[in-house]
Amino acid sequence: MNCPKCNSENKEDSKFCKICGNQLIESNNQEIIDNANTLNINTEKKKKEFSKRILIAVGIIVAIIITGVIVCGKSSNNLIFCTSVDNNLTPTGVGDKFDLGNVTVELKNGKPLNIDRIKVIVYKIDEGSEQIYNKSENNVNPQWDSVALNLYFNDAGQYRVDFMKEDKTIIGSGKVTLIKK
Repeated sequence: MNCPKCNSENKEDSKFCKICGNQLIESNNQEIIDNANTLNINTEKKKKEFSKRILIAVGIIVAIIITGVIVCGKSSNNLIFCTSVDNNLTPTGVGDKFDLGNVTVELKNGKPLNIDRIKVIVYKIDEGSEQIYNKSENNVNPQWDSVALNLYFNDAGQYRVDFMKEDKTIIGSGKVTLIKK
């Protein structure tokens, strides 16, 4: 410990300077130790805050990834509403609003359907409730990854169309609006 008056070196446990006799103040050392402890505490707080921020960021990223997987999983079975499709099942007149009459609905599965029959149920949506408007079963080739069907609508309104397997597992769903000319 150095004397604050003459700056001579003394033993750490000395009460007075061996050269000038000045009283050696322990509070300076205590203050230095307290400052070091405060620095350690502040550093630990910053580390904890940094860790919390990292955990929150990781949580948000994981939530985004999970949401993306769910959304992409559902969108792999797209229903496309259009006026017609050509021999290659390329849709023309794609939209979600059509005049009353025939509307072509195409299911793009992205992989073989692995079924030989597909159920199509059309629900009319009216003031928040849904009622079955039409339903049919159609033969399909299990190797197909796309199916296009013509549906006839004679009532204006909003409709939901579900394509499903025989066990009622939905493999495609979409909404369309029909309007009077």
